[in-house]
Amino acid sequence: MLARREPWAKALTRKHLGEQMSIDAVEHTEWVDSGLANDLSRPFGHLYPRWQALRVQIGAGDAVHPFEITPRLTDRMPGIVRGYALVRSQRIVDAIPCEFVETQ
Repeated sequence: MLARREPWAKALTRKHLGEQMSIDAVEHTEWVDSGLANDLSRPFGHLYPRWQALRVQIGAGDAVHPFEITPRLTDRMPGIVRGYALVRSQRIVDAIPCEFVETQ
């Protein structure tokens, strides 16, 4: 479930969503090659457990959309947050942030 206590999550709405993506497309886009001998290469790198938690929630009729929001996280640190949202019955039920880009 989406923790709305996180500043970026409070700002996330459907207007921030891009076109629906398949699970395979998301995992291909977010593939992280660790380059390590023990082969920790996987989608979302160190965020993989969080991705797994979101992925197990996906059911028939659900959709995954990329998002990009520019919340005002603090008075001194505005930035862009990118990630993926799980949408069910036109509502955002969970999301995983993947990237934060400072804009100052």
